[in-house]
Amino acid sequence: MIRSARKTVGRRTLPCGHLHEGEPRVSRKRAMCVRMGAAFLSAVMSVPLFAADFTMPDIAWKGHNTIGANFNTPQGPEVPWRITIRANESDRCYLPGNPIELNMTFEAADSADKAIELSGTLHWVWIGDEKFDETGGVRYTSLGVESELPLEKLTIEPGKQVTKTITRQAPSDRYGVLAMFLTTGEGVTKWITNVAILHPIAKQQMPDSLFFGDARGTRTWQRKIELATMAKLGVKWTRCGENIARIMAKPGEWDWKEFDEEIEVIREYGMLAMYLGGGVPKWMRSYGELPWPRPHTTKKDHTPSPDHYGNFAEFFTRLIERYKDTIRAVNVWNEPWEDGGISGWGGTGAHYRNLQRMAKLGVMRADPTVIVGGNDSDMNFVDNMLSDPSWQSYTDFITVHGVRGPAGAQVHRLVPDNVPIWNTEVWYTALTDRSVQWMAFEAARGVKKVNVVVLSNFFADGAVAGSYYRPKDPESVPDRVPQPNAVGYNTAAHMLEGMALPPEQLRPDALPYQFLFTRQHPSTPEATHQAVLLMFGQSIEVQSSPWWQLNAGSDARARVTLPEGVTGLFDKFGNPIDIGDDRTAVIPFNTQPVYVTADSVEPLRQVASTLEVLRYEKPLHIAVLDPTSPLDRGAEFTVRVFNPMPSGVVADVTLQVPDGYSLEPATFNTGSIASGGTFETKVKIAGPAKLAGGRLPLRIDVSTPLGSWHHSEMMQVRRIARFTPTMDGDLNDWIAAGVEPVVVKGSTGSDEIAAAMPWEVLTNSPDADAMGRWTMAYDDKFLYVAAQVRSAKRPDLPWDQTRDDWYELHPGGYAYKRSPGWAFSGENLQLALDVVENPEDYIYPPDDPRHRHYQMRRTDYLLGFYETRQGGTQAWIFRRPGSPFRHRYPFSPMKGIDQGVATGVKVVVVRDDDAGLTTYEVAIPLSLMPEIDASPGSTIAGAEVKLPYGRWNGIFSSQGRGANKVDFSAFQPYWMTGYSTEIPWKFE
Repeated sequence: MIRSARKTVGRRTLPCGHLHEGEPRVSRKRAMCVRMGAAFLSAVMSVPLFAADFTMPDIAWKGHNTIGANFNTPQGPEVPWRITIRANESDRCYLPGNPIELNMTFEAADSADKAIELSGTLHWVWIGDEKFDETGGVRYTSLGVESELPLEKLTIEPGKQVTKTITRQAPSDRYGVLAMFLTTGEGVTKWITNVAILHPIAKQQMPDSLFFGDARGTRTWQRKIELATMAKLGVKWTRCGENIARIMAKPGEWDWKEFDEEIEVIREYGMLAMYLGGGVPKWMRSYGELPWPRPHTTKKDHTPSPDHYGNFAEFFTRLIERYKDTIRAVNVWNEPWEDGGISGWGGTGAHYRNLQRMAKLGVMRADPTVIVGGNDSDMNFVDNMLSDPSWQSYTDFITVHGVRGPAGAQVHRLVPDNVPIWNTEVWYTALTDRSVQWMAFEAARGVKKVNVVVLSNFFADGAVAGSYYRPKDPESVPDRVPQPNAVGYNTAAHMLEGMALPPEQLRPDALPYQFLFTRQHPSTPEATHQAVLLMFGQSIEVQSSPWWQLNAGSDARARVTLPEGVTGLFDKFGNPIDIGDDRTAVIPFNTQPVYVTADSVEPLRQVASTLEVLRYEKPLHIAVLDPTSPLDRGAEFTVRVFNPMPSGVVADVTLQVPDGYSLEPATFNTGSIASGGTFETKVKIAGPAKLAGGRLPLRIDVSTPLGSWHHSEMMQVRRIARFTPTMDGDLNDWIAAGVEPVVVKGSTGSDEIAAAMPWEVLTNSPDADAMGRWTMAYDDKFLYVAAQVRSAKRPDLPWDQTRDDWYELHPGGYAYKRSPGWAFSGENLQLALDVVENPEDYIYPPDDPRHRHYQMRRTDYLLGFYETRQGGTQAWIFRRPGSPFRHRYPFSPMKGIDQGVATGVKVVVVRDDDAGLTTYEVAIPLSLMPEIDASPGSTIAGAEVKLPYGRWNGIFSSQGRGANKVDFSAFQPYWMTGYSTEIPWKFE
């Protein structure tokens, strides 16, 4: 039977609660009983759902970063009073029908000099969440008023407190978060608190569970509080440990007391644990302070010296002997970055490998079925692990952190299929849609465990999202107020626990994102479905998508038909979605997850095939391929339109350029572009005879039945001039020869219709528009590159890579005394060229479900040019056609990598500190790149540059262009994202 939702429109009598006065001051011990019965029911008010006279205030949290929020900065109305609340459940998470008791203490603001009278109405409102700003903020959205209750007049004297208690039952037929708002007699509405209604989760161990969490309190009693809530949410695996020094503070002495208590709590809630080993005692360390690769700071090295490798192994033997029923995996150290990481790491890749060998040896002595792995630092995986041909002999699984970045792509590309990958730290995931999407994407990539749970991502508890949970008093822990994200995660656990992704997945190359799960074993009695289809219409990580222009919009929706065998259709909180008599339903088709349950897989495949998009704000991706000849009359460029929708889309397109210029055609119709298909058309510049400068702003207006919008790009000439420059760092001869550069900004796209001259002065002013520029020329022997980048302060320079002292180790040989001076860090110019068709261009083939989440590799040649710290200049070749995937040089063996100093390359670097400008001139022998046909009319398929203006940060020459995609292997970026080489250049 298909479960149908309650109607969400109309009038309904709902129980709200019972207000009564309490003691003058709230006790630290919360009462666990609630007065029930006739007295409770007599206090109920009849109010309509979606009360017309209530307007929810704007409650939002400013962005913390692109994947999180800072719950310290709620944006709401100021009032002359404040309120604190204690609940009978310290995390305010309840199962349907549970009793709720909230003890509310009202106080006057510190500035109050007279009594305050307060009265009004308490509103219980179902809330959701949505993206608030471009840096990851979160905002509450109203899903309807559940009930209301009057607050009789209170008199709050200065320096005094007034307490009230509200008692009620949690709703028995709906899941989600109820927010309480108080509207005062003056008409001011203020958010008071939230309570969450969760799906019940069974207490049972599930070794293959996808759901992983992280208790971050530093004391056992703090972790007990966290673990209790994590178990409610559905977490079945957790990290524990981290500080070995607390257990073996002195040689030969072992103190397990506090850790015994923590493990007992993990057992109590039916969890299993991965022990994260780190922080050895001082007697096992050789060195104290180590340089830290940030200015003017140091960190301590807490790793064991080689003399104490045996003690390190012994610790893991004793650990597993004691806890092997609960600790079933060991992770060796947290983020062991090569030049000094966090968590007291100051070692090298060789030292890390030795520690993992010792941990494996120790665990094997106690229980060979417990697995050992680690690495954590995704960007160092190649260097820490793959540089040892025998790494699989002591590595059972790989751990990664936040794997959707460029480093994670390398891990997935290089780890053999029989080596499990666990995502043990994702961090800031304060938005419901983001949490569920992360888990789904990771599961689709084959990740066996996904950790998105740090409680302050799910709760507003007075701490910055993602921070450690460290209450100081176990009798009076800080308020933990559940966010919608907590229920969204709990719903995913309820829906997907006991399930697995089969090898076959739906629609790997077009929207919607669909993930098909099938039952492997029972999870909870309430979850009896045998198959689940999880889907949504847009990735929350828009900039990581190959179709980053797409924007579903909050009102995006689709229609599905539900055949026999479908047992339910649910929103992201697990509430049924209304289903019509014709067995169709309208679902959100944006970032919000939707779940479809069934008794078998086949009905879910049918659901996916019936999906019809009804509304989508920006359903197509627009790209422009620049002219490869001067922007004169007759020059041509290409407009490309890609359709990722599940069915055909027709678009009317209008092109606009500045007054005085014209295009042929200026309008066109694409006809029906099939799902996953592309429409391309050539457009000619019809006038005037000569354009001013080498740039032309273009606005593209697009109209479709699903949505209408506009997109803007700044076209720039992509021609390689026939010209031999003087290699002196002065670009006046390039200007005199009429060579037109590509002007580089933080984003070269713009909504403004305004042209700019290509050789405008790159000043050092912080509000200067242009940040850099580059271009190419050629003759019979060389490919020439000219580039300039503006940076107010010159970054550090790379070390001379021909020397053997580019780093320095402490005596003993395992920890850095001086960080490496890599060729790609600091001030350098990197050039990426796409010159041949490579079978390795795809990290995963198009029919692989992981294909669309990792972009195509387009870079064949990657070269770096820089002035060295010792003086003189150098060129380094990082990649040639056919080179294996590499993350960075120089830690892995040279064999098969084909990297090194590029001989025969001429490099000139000139720095003007007064102007804050660095100029590069480079001459690359064409013989170094035999695949390039440097003859008039020939093309290079794509060429881009990265111009760093900091140690790792830089600007990319076509960032913001529709043709550009995120590419995790284009540049040598440490763990920074690069962009693909998509726009061709032509030899004139």
